Formats: sequence, structure tokens, C-alpha cells
Amino acid sequence: MKNFFSKLGSYLSSVGDEAKKVSWPGRRELVDSSVVVIVFIVILSVTTLVYDTGIRKFIDVAVPSSAPAAQQAQGAR
Repeated sequence: MKNFFSKLGSYLSSVGDEAKKVSWPGRRELVDSSVVVIVFIVILSVTTLVYDTGIRKFIDVAVPSSAPAAQQAQGAR
């Protein structure tokens, strides 16, 4: 058990040393990167919406819904 805590302490010390070496982005770079990510997400969302709507319309045309026929069958009973 003592060996475990010794290794854990050594590991955490190494993590701290590596964290000090990290080059953190400045405020401007962080904002620019965030804007790029948000714009990409919006573009991807709109693209997915367009494809989803197109596929749904294609399926509606290719496979007619049987809902009206089912309602008429229930009304006739």
C-alpha cells in the first residue's frame, strides 16, 4: 500500500511538471478558436437538418402513408 501512494505521488508530481510546460492560448486565440467551433457546429446542424428534411420528404413520396386508410377503416366499423 505504501508503494501505491509513493507511485501516486510521483505520478501527480510529474503531471504538475508537465502542466507547467503547457503553452496556454491567449484570450484572443481562445475566442477565435471558440468562434470557429461554434460556426462549424451551426453549419453541421443546418446541413443535418437539410439532409434529414430531404430524406423525410423522399420517404413520404416513395412510401405513401397508410394513416388515412387506417382512419377510414376504423370509422366504417
